Amino acid sequence: MMALLARARFVVGALAVCFIALGTPASAQQNDVVSPDASVVNEQTLLRQSPRIEGRIDIPNETASVLEQPAGRTWDHFHQVTLHWLTAVSFIVLGLSGLNITFGKALLLPLIGPDAFSAFSQAAKYAHNFMSFPFVLGIVLILVIWIKDNIPDKVDIEWFRQGGGFIKSKHAPARRFNAGEKLVFWGVLGAGALVSVSGFLLLFPFYVTDIAGMQIAQVVHSVIAVLFVALILGHIYIGTLGMEGAFEAMGTGEVDYNWAKEHHDLWLEDELAKSRSGNHPGLPSATPAE
Repeated sequence: MMALLARARFVVGALAVCFIALGTPASAQQNDVVSPDASVVNEQTLLRQSPRIEGRIDIPNETASVLEQPAGRTWDHFHQVTLHWLTAVSFIVLGLSGLNITFGKALLLPLIGPDAFSAFSQAAKYAHNFMSFPFVLGIVLILVIWIKDNIPDKVDIEWFRQGGGFIKSKHAPARRFNAGEKLVFWGVLGAGALVSVSGFLLLFPFYVTDIAGMQIAQVVHSVIAVLFVALILGHIYIGTLGMEGAFEAMGTGEVDYNWAKEHHDLWLEDELAKSRSGNHPGLPSATPAE
């Protein structure tokens, strides 16, 4: 009887050892199974853990190994969105409030009455004065960021000879900015400089000039501002109704391959060459002149 109990105890012990031996690897293997949902790290969490994400590449260009860089995304958002709307919104406020200062008494006063016109004109005056500062900042940033792509060259002459892309039977070559966009760029800078200087002379009267100088500044400011508004209205028309796809390009800062090939073929060739050489990871987006 004792021998039978000993054998039973031995069998139970052996089975327990076998269960542990077989069960442990199974559980360990189960724990090692990767769950795609549980193991994938959220992109924002990953970006917060490291200033940038790098990969391993075979080509000698080390900069091409940078896959993600939050600072680059921040700059791209500022470049494509913030800067555009900084200048656009401030220009709209300055344009409307300035037109009210010049023509409001003749056009708006009879429509809304003296009380409403007085309240609106006072608010418009303060808006005109204070929005001048972000507008000047936007003009300066536009100059710094885009001047290198807006230097006139012989390609611009050919662009005009081919009708600027508005004649379907002809092809107008262009780099990142065509000749028309360059004209808008330099027109914006020139008009922006004149209205800014004359405007600050009016904003801070008699600090720099006398009454005669103030009168000249008033005339220059009014005339150039009206011409400036006309220039931007023309730019808005071409960027919306005048050219298919231009509005999406201005709104998003990006264009597709076919649009770039049709309107900015030389720029597209340069960017594709950079991409093939490894100096530019992928086809970039286009940013029209603002």
